[in-house]
Amino acid sequence: MNHIVKYGLSVFVIIVISVIFLKPILTHENEYRVVIVNISERPVSSVIISGAGANTTQIGPLSVGNMQDYYFVPTQNAELTYTINQDKQSFSGIINNDLKKGDVGEIYVVIGEMHQVKIYDDYDTAY
Repeated sequence: MNHIVKYGLSVFVIIVISVIFLKPILTHENEYRVVIVNISERPVSSVIISGAGANTTQIGPLSVGNMQDYYFVPTQNAELTYTINQDKQSFSGIINNDLKKGDVGEIYVVIGEMHQVKIYDDYDTAY
């Protein structure tokens, strides 16, 4: 076999193996995604997400009209909660009251006016 054919075959095999192993990491296929969306007229100083075996995570600050996401793998069956700090006030709620160990997917926490928070499975339904 020619050296060019061996080299080409080696490169092809490395690329295929890389795609197989890197795709789930880059696309977060095996993780749960929480997207915080601020559509209110005031910035959010911080959002704290906790529960379901995830490390308590603080996201923010989040300016008006922006969004941030948080990826994690639920390690236990529990509820997932949020605490939002905006305008020197703090308000809390439940994102998902029955998150299962190993669940995947995404959920949107939309912060609106007058400290109203709505939870959506699909961001397109938010409008």
